[in-house]
Amino acid sequence: MYILLVPTLVPIPKQQSILKIMYNGITFRLFLLKRKRKSNGEMPVYLRITKDRKYRIVSTGVSVPEKQWNESSQTVRKSHPRHSSINARLDDILATAKETVWDMPDEKKSITEVKSALSASGTALDFFGYANAFCDSLIQSKRISAYKNTKVTLRFFTSYLGKGYVPFDEITADTLHGFQNFLQEPRMITVNGEKVKKHGNKANTVYNHFKNLKRIFKQALLDDVINTNPFLKFKPIQKQRTDKARLYYKQVQGIETLDLPPGSWLDVTRDAFMFSFYNAGIRFGDIARLQWKHIIDGRLKYNMSKTGTGKNIHLLKPALTILDKYRPVTPDKEEFLFPILDAGLDYSDEVFLKAQISSKNVIVNRNLKILAGLAGIEENVSFHVARHSFADYARTSGMDIYNISKALGHADITITQAYLKSFDETSLDTEMEKLFNNGL
Repeated sequence: MYILLVPTLVPIPKQQSILKIMYNGITFRLFLLKRKRKSNGEMPVYLRITKDRKYRIVSTGVSVPEKQWNESSQTVRKSHPRHSSINARLDDILATAKETVWDMPDEKKSITEVKSALSASGTALDFFGYANAFCDSLIQSKRISAYKNTKVTLRFFTSYLGKGYVPFDEITADTLHGFQNFLQEPRMITVNGEKVKKHGNKANTVYNHFKNLKRIFKQALLDDVINTNPFLKFKPIQKQRTDKARLYYKQVQGIETLDLPPGSWLDVTRDAFMFSFYNAGIRFGDIARLQWKHIIDGRLKYNMSKTGTGKNIHLLKPALTILDKYRPVTPDKEEFLFPILDAGLDYSDEVFLKAQISSKNVIVNRNLKILAGLAGIEENVSFHVARHSFADYARTSGMDIYNISKALGHADITITQAYLKSFDETSLDTEMEKLFNNGL
């Protein structure tokens, strides 16, 4: 549908969600710029400004799959999970375009001037509008963790700015510097109706917030939504190295030997944690997904969800002993090894599956803190500690770094070297004790 500009505004049927504007032979049209197809298959929506068979285009900051774009109505189809919000955004862009051109002197109404005026007016350059569309693309790409983390960053950024709309060009290096101070400084919050002082975010938390913002600006540059990046003049706080929490083998055994009610959540949590430890630190997302079809001839064979690469592990006696607690008389190949995810639900939707795994991970980590307390462990234990604990135990037991790398499923041995680096301090302590105790 073409949008003609004339002195009178004529509304078209509401279900098409677009205004028809007529003036002086200028037309606007929303379309997919197919030559800029993204790696996830989505295509950016652009606004075409046409006059006398000449045209210019302006990015809207919106991208959608081709099959979910209605070319005739220039709207996102209802099959898109956020069709309402995206179509509302496109409506706003068209309305702003109409107002901008309406206010221009007749002699300025060339397509070049119109495009320049639209860009200057902030059309299609609202940061939060673009950022929310960017988050939609993360959902489409099934990047659930990235989606959640980015949404948290945007919530903090909105709180700092005090508004939910800001043109890209108003976000400067000074803005980013102020946001960094905002994140680091203590502030008062309300808890149960009382004002309490909340400590500022630590360096790595601040670093992660800016990593999320940088991703948005980088994509905006690729989409031609902006042509400058405030991060060129602002360097956020650097990530600080932190020691990876891990347990010594005696501590792991302390959790393993706890007397727990059979079949309880604590019992299942302990067994899943130990199964992970005995199998080179399987990540929680994979533990939750493992099914009986992944047990083949005494081996565990599966693809890691994080990397997509395959793992093939010989199941040792301690791991088989754990599995025997959950092995049905006639195992259903599609049944999960551990009763972590709720049975009977349809997990064919990857987004839904990841959301359920995230929810269960919270419960399991809470249970692990209880188990650690029962075992007299003061360390802050989460499920990923099983992976760290395996790596450290393998290292201190003399396993060479190549085999540790293979066991962890790292693509490159340098990743393993960096992974083990935080354990070096304890190794040095041990060697120093040997050195001087032997000399006394």
